[in-house]
Amino acid sequence: MTLDELFITIATDLENVVSSPVAGSSGREWWRGSLPFATLTGGRAEFRLPGLVGRAALGTPDTHPSDRGADWIAFLPSELDGMALDRAAAWFENAWRHAGD
Repeated sequence: MTLDELFITIATDLENVVSSPVAGSSGREWWRGSLPFATLTGGRAEFRLPGLVGRAALGTPDTHPSDRGADWIAFLPSELDGMALDRAAAWFENAWRHAGD
């Protein structure tokens, strides 16, 4: 499974999610209402996470601060194994929840 397939699968089960292309790239962005909460360009995913979750996420492999802002993390897994997919799924859902606050 790719990150794109994972995010599409998860998004179908969530309320008020809109996906749109990222301008000037082949990426996608997911929104809840008026707030973007996740992006995917190539194999790089970015998530808008609440403070404690974001700080904890930055302590995991293949995760870095995002250029999108202090409440965003970037995730570029070197290997897309089960653990990487689990983290991406958890962050996608958490970012969606946080966007509804």
